[in-house]
Amino acid sequence: MFHDGCFILEILRKFTNTGYGHYARNDPIFSKHGKYNMSEVVFENMLKIENQIPLLVLYKLVAVQTGMTLDESTKWVNDLMVRFIRSRSTFIFKVEDTDLGSNTCMHLLDLARKYLVGELGTYGVLDVNVIPAMVLDVNVIPAMLLKRDAKVKFNVSRKNNLTGFAFDKEKGILYLPSIYIYNCTESLLLNLMAFEHLHVGERHHVSSYVIHMGGLIQTVQDLNMIRHKDFINTDKDKN
Repeated sequence: MFHDGCFILEILRKFTNTGYGHYARNDPIFSKHGKYNMSEVVFENMLKIENQIPLLVLYKLVAVQTGMTLDESTKWVNDLMVRFIRSRSTFIFKVEDTDLGSNTCMHLLDLARKYLVGELGTYGVLDVNVIPAMVLDVNVIPAMLLKRDAKVKFNVSRKNNLTGFAFDKEKGILYLPSIYIYNCTESLLLNLMAFEHLHVGERHHVSSYVIHMGGLIQTVQDLNMIRHKDFINTDKDKN
C-alpha cells in the first residue's frame, strides 16, 4: 500500500503539472511520451474498484514528506485530485470547479462519484415541482416518451452532474444531463455501480441513471433522437 500510495501521488503530480524531478525520456509512464499516450489508460485503471486504496494513505504520506499537518495535507491532496479529474478528457461530465477543503473521501472512485452525483460544492436548490428522476420507477419514463407525439418534452439540464436528471411535473419536461461517451465510459459506470452496491447507505444515483437510460434507449431511433438533442456526445460529434 505504501508503494501504491507513492505511485498514485506521483501520477497526480505529473499529470497535473505539479510534479518535480526528471524522468528518462523513455520512461513508459512519467516521461512526456507516457503522459500523452498512457494518461487515459492510467486514469481508467485508477478508477477501477479493485485498484482503490484509502486516501488516508496519501494524506499521511504528504504530511510526512512535507511536514504539513494532516488537515493541510488532506486539503493539498484533495485539490490535486480535483485538478486531476477535471483535466481528464475522458471524464463523462465536464464538471465544475470545486473546493473540497479538508473534507475526506474514501478513495479516488468515491471522489469521482461525488462529482457525478453533485455531492461536492453547491449546485443550487431544486424547484419543488422538479422530481429527481432517481426516485421515479423505471416504468415511468419508458422509451415511448421519445416519440414526437408524446406530451413529455426533453431538455438538456444546466447541471453537469446526475442531479440534473429530473422530471418537472408541472411543465412536463424531462431534464437530462449531457454525457460524454469515450472508450472508458462503460468501465467507469460499471465500477461506480459496483461501489454503490457494495457500500451500505450509499444512494444508487449512478445505478438509477444507467437503468433509466437503458429504459429510454430501446431502438436505433431512440438513440438517434437522444444524440440529436445532445444528451449523449462523442468525439465524433466534435468533428
